[in-house]
Parts: sequence; structure tokens; C-alpha cells
Amino acid sequence: MLIDEVLEYLGWKGKTSRLWLNDVHPETIKKALNDVKDNKDYRGLFHAACARAYADWLAGLALTRYTTLGFQEGGYDVDVLSVGRVQTPTLGLVVRRDLEIENFTPKDYYNFFAELQIDAVKKIKGKWVPDKNKEYDFFDEEGRIVNEASISVIKNKIDGKLGTITSVKKEKKSKKPPLPYNLSKLQVAANQKFKIMEVLPHIQKLYDGGYVSYPRTGIRHLPEVRFDEAKEVIDAIKSACLSFENIIKLVDTSRKSPAWNDKEVKEHYGIIPTKKAPDITELDPMDKNIYEMIVQRYLLQFLPDYEYEQTSVEFEVEDVRFKAVGRTIINLGWMGFDKEEENVSESKEKEDDDKRDMPSVKEGNTGDATGVLEAKKQHLRSRLHTQH
Repeated sequence: MLIDEVLEYLGWKGKTSRLWLNDVHPETIKKALNDVKDNKDYRGLFHAACARAYADWLAGLALTRYTTLGFQEGGYDVDVLSVGRVQTPTLGLVVRRDLEIENFTPKDYYNFFAELQIDAVKKIKGKWVPDKNKEYDFFDEEGRIVNEASISVIKNKIDGKLGTITSVKKEKKSKKPPLPYNLSKLQVAANQKFKIMEVLPHIQKLYDGGYVSYPRTGIRHLPEVRFDEAKEVIDAIKSACLSFENIIKLVDTSRKSPAWNDKEVKEHYGIIPTKKAPDITELDPMDKNIYEMIVQRYLLQFLPDYEYEQTSVEFEVEDVRFKAVGRTIINLGWMGFDKEEENVSESKEKEDDDKRDMPSVKEGNTGDATGVLEAKKQHLRSRLHTQH
């Protein structure tokens, strides 16, 4: 928009080409120079920027004056009440969430399981699967069991009865390394790990020193041209950061994770270390922590996938269905060094369910069933996570 406004003001009608760069790597520049586009192809971006500017004017200037004068006429002692196209709705989200936190009341709920004792050593714990053809009056709006008396009726129905395994499914699965950090992901992870509220000043210092790539990015993928630099980057890290010796022993710079994808790279790309590594002993403690988080996430891109076998077992007791899910690790891969990504994306309860040990059973096995009610208390964090 800044350039197009100047061209329009000057009345320029000649041919105009645009060079679009998201990186100053020599190979990236050469590639972009061979793919220069007509500026008309970007006219939509100019119009979009103009629309945002007009919206800023309408909301910012007009509504700020309207709101300020209205409150002053109503007797309020205010100088300016600022209204903004982005600022005001964002503030509204924060205020509503703050009020929800202030007024939050924890409530009790229950999880319902059945333990199926196959023989003296084999026991399976499965979670109740509600019948889709029936209506239940003891669920809350989030699908939690909130009436102990009602669910106890089903529990009493199955206690001591014979259960039969109806399905056993085994599936080998794998999980790719988590993508490199962008600014917001790094902020969340650093807050969880080190309880810091502002991560940008630390990344900025690392960036100014030439140790990491551009920090103010919302992208997590990487340009493919950076893949060829991996060995040099890792050699620099190896010399400077002895704490990564165990990971570096396992990296394979020929292994290309999904992070390297030009189609997903926009103006910037994920935060990664550069070929210039710092003297770790000279970094401030928190700068060192943030740098090591960035380095570790980068190194994960060259580690094997996390591989496991997932076993799903379904069984019935008195026409009541239950399902158990277990996981057997085949190869820890990258997960042996970084579990933060999984902890952020999965609830602890689901994670525990999926990782239960699963004994070897087959369809048709039977056993005595015992109903199990586990009392839980809803916490504010789980409530907000569910809404998010």
C-alpha cells in the first residue's frame, strides 16, 4: 500500500514489477529475482490495506469522538475514550474472559468406567460409551456426568456381571516432530516452563546478536533453502552448546521433516538458530533458556518420528458398551527429548487414557465386570481450554 499510494499520487502509469522476499538468503533472493511478478497481481492486497485504513478511520476517529463526547455529556470526567477497530473487540474478549474467571465456580462431575477381570492377571479398564440412540438426563452442556445417582443405576446394572470383548484393533501410528516455534507458540511454551510473561525481549536480544532468525513471526514452517544449511547450523550448535550432545548424536541432516515447506512460508518463517552460535556462558540466564528452547525444537526436525502401536479394545456388559485404549511405544524418537508440544495440545486425562498398559486379549474373551465411578472437579483451566 505504501508504494502503490506513492505511484498513484505521482500518476505513474508505466510497467511496474514487484520483488517479493521473505528472506535475505542469497538463494532466496536469486529465486525471487527469477520470479518477479507484475504489480497488478497484488492489486487485491492494496485494496485490502485501503479497506483496513478506512475501517480504522471510521472506528478510531469517529467512534472515539462519539463515545468521548457522549460520556462527557453524561457527566463522566474523561478526556478521551479510545475506540479502535482491533483494540476494542480485543479488549472486550479480555474483559469477558476476566469476568468469567472472577465468577467461575468449580463443579463436580464423574467419569464412569468398567474393569473387566479376564483372568488372575489380565484386567482391562474401559470408559463408558453412551448409547447414541438413548437420551440421558445427567449430562451437562459439556457432556460431563453430573448426577451420581443416575449413573449409579447403570453401575449397579453391570456390577458382578459377565462382560465380553467384542472388538480388538491394533494400529501402528507415528507422530512427526512438532514444528519450529513462532512467537506466540514460544511465548506459551516459555510461560509454562519458566513462568515468564514476556519472551520477545529475550528473543530480540538473540536476534540482534545474529543467533536466531527473525522473531516477530506467526509462521512455523521453514523455507526449503534453509534445509541445506542444517549441517553448518548443527556444527555451530555442537561447538557452543555441550548440553545438546545427546540429541546431536542422533540427528540425521538428510531427514527432512514437514517443517520445510515453501508453500507454507509467507513474509517470514519459524524461529530457528543461525550458523552463528553464541558463547552460552556469556548469555543472560533467561536468554540462554530461550535460545536452548529454539535450538532444541530445531534439532527435533532431524530426529526419528515417535512411533507406537495403539490398541483399542471394546467390551460389553449387559448391553452397556465400554472402550479401552492403550499405547505401546515402538520408538520414542523425538519424543524422548521434548514432550511439551503434546502436553499443550492434549488434556492430561486423555493422555493418561491413551497410554494405559494393555494386556494381550482377543475377541470373545470374557470376565467379571466391576463398575468404577471416578469423582472429578472441574478446574478453571480445563473450562477455558474446552471453550478455546
